[in-house]
Amino acid sequence: MDPASPHPAEQATGRSRDDDPARIRHELEVHQAELAQQNEQLQETRDEMARSLQRYVELYDDAPVGLVTVDDQGRVRNANPLAEALLGRARDALLGQPLWAALTPHSAHELRRLVARCSGQDRRATGLVEPANAPAGGRQLRLDACRSQSHPEEVLLAFADVTEAVRADSELARTRRSLEMCNRAASIGVWALDPDSGVVEWSPMAREIHGVGPDVTPGRTDIEASFPEGPDRDRVAAALDEVIAVGRAFDLEGPLVDASGRRVWVRLIGMAEWSDGRCQRVYGTIQDVDLRHRAEQARLAQAVAEAANRSKSVFLARVSHELRTPLNAVLGFSHVLQRSPLLAGADRERGQLRHIHDAGQHLLSLIDDILDISRAESGQLALQCEPFDLVPLIDECIAVVQLAAQQRHQSVQGEQLPAHGVACGVATGVAPGMALGDRTRMRQVLINLLSNAVKYTDDGGSIRVRLRCSDHQVSVAVADSGPGLAPEQQEHLFEPFNRLGAERGGVPGTGLGLVIVRTLLEAMGGSIAVQSGRGVGSVFTATLPRALEPPAGARPSPLVGLPPDAAAAGVDVRARPATVLYVEDNAINVEVMRHILSERTDLTLAVAADGLLGLQAAQQLRPDLVLLDMHMPGLDGSELRRRLAADPDLAATPCVAISANAMAADIQQALDDGFIDYLTKPVDVPRLLALIDRVLHRHPPLAHP
Repeated sequence: MDPASPHPAEQATGRSRDDDPARIRHELEVHQAELAQQNEQLQETRDEMARSLQRYVELYDDAPVGLVTVDDQGRVRNANPLAEALLGRARDALLGQPLWAALTPHSAHELRRLVARCSGQDRRATGLVEPANAPAGGRQLRLDACRSQSHPEEVLLAFADVTEAVRADSELARTRRSLEMCNRAASIGVWALDPDSGVVEWSPMAREIHGVGPDVTPGRTDIEASFPEGPDRDRVAAALDEVIAVGRAFDLEGPLVDASGRRVWVRLIGMAEWSDGRCQRVYGTIQDVDLRHRAEQARLAQAVAEAANRSKSVFLARVSHELRTPLNAVLGFSHVLQRSPLLAGADRERGQLRHIHDAGQHLLSLIDDILDISRAESGQLALQCEPFDLVPLIDECIAVVQLAAQQRHQSVQGEQLPAHGVACGVATGVAPGMALGDRTRMRQVLINLLSNAVKYTDDGGSIRVRLRCSDHQVSVAVADSGPGLAPEQQEHLFEPFNRLGAERGGVPGTGLGLVIVRTLLEAMGGSIAVQSGRGVGSVFTATLPRALEPPAGARPSPLVGLPPDAAAAGVDVRARPATVLYVEDNAINVEVMRHILSERTDLTLAVAADGLLGLQAAQQLRPDLVLLDMHMPGLDGSELRRRLAADPDLAATPCVAISANAMAADIQQALDDGFIDYLTKPVDVPRLLALIDRVLHRHPPLAHP
């Protein structure tokens, strides 16, 4: 039956189903129940949406980052409280306004760029911005921008305060740059080795030390191969094996050969990064220490040279001591014998003795010259630089060589030497010819130059001495009429022991005189110059700094306060014999002294063979003068001098040191210990006698019981 056709009952009654009240009421009740259920579900949905919205709002407002929602034009639609705090503006001041107004100009440009990126395919962008109202020191905000999926016209911005992190990164970058600069300044490179792959990482400085560019990927074998084959390479290989196997750090130094073949001394340090019971990585530094290594080698070489120099000085001092002791007998006895009346009329024997004496003096001069050179080379040349007048010194030195010149019929004269008070060409108020230097050493220089002029000038020749002054220098020129020097000879003039062929002409000499002259002058701040030519003679010019102030006082001699001669003392030295005590353990030296003083009837010589006997003799005799050998068994000269000084009856007794030690330090030490003078062996007899006269006139003979 057609469902759309009326029901038979409906046709019989004449009513449709839609007109059935009961049915309609039922359907209405059903619909009403459904609506009530739908309303209930809708309310639940609304409640859930409200709760979700509340949760969203709470999450938005309480988010740990600052959240800001903007449209495509950058106008703010919403902002949470943290965003207000980070941007430094209230929410009401932000809403509806362009967000970039709250940022610095640079950050505003950055924000526009990020928002524009979110409009493209990226839909996300990140950057750093700085709010315009940032506190002192600035504030850095990390900005993450994201396009909203539900509202494509909106962009959600999340701000996080990364100020401290940025500052830390900046400080770390500065520290890294500083470390790199320090590493470069110290030539320190960094390296790391992967023990599994063998790949090595080198910092730029490490690559520079190895001489390779950034395109080279080194391995462990490159580290080992950088060191020369042999013990150095084996040490590096063994150290790497050990640090990988057991984690033992190493610190090595050795030669490295870079890629160009340059050899450089390096320091290689390595240590292990240990984890899970095995070496995960080896890392360390490599430093170019070539300059330090060379400096250490130079210092070592200098120390060796200084030790050798000290040994040489000690050796020369000992040789000098050993040679001076027998020379004391040679020169002493030859001097005594030449004056002996037993040889009256024996001209041949006197001549032979003179040859012996001259040979001994030559040997002594050689010893003194060698010692002077040794002192100069070792920096122990004793100088006392002070103002002194060259005019009387020149006269004194001319007088010394005058006798030798007269024997060869030579004339030695000082030309145009200014008289005292003449200004010497400069207006200074300082005495003419006033130089700054050591007077004793300058005397040695002038006598050397004058002696050379006398020796190398022909008989009947002439020698002239000229003094010249300038504002800052004083020079003494010694000109001779000798044969002169060729240019090739002048080139070797100041070489030790080089006598330029004069040794074949029978002229005595050592070849050290001019070397000492130059050494002494340069030590005093002066210089030596020579002008010469074949057949025109030679001019040697010694120059010293000019003294611009007068001397503070006369330089005291070792015999401080003693009168220069008998007349000054007013005492007759021969009025009564004086006692001289000579303490010496060498019998030959004692015999020499006996003969030297044998003609002095004004003296009584007493002898003691060692220091203890000398002390006993001094206590018994109370001598007027004590001559002490410095090296004796039992009690040496210095200790005996201290014992005498400690005795009230003998404290004022003058003591003179006599020794074969001629080193300046020994002489100064003796003078510091209280000796009034120091005589070196072989004893200069005239000086000894003059010294005795001066001492005994200053200290008259004591009254003997």
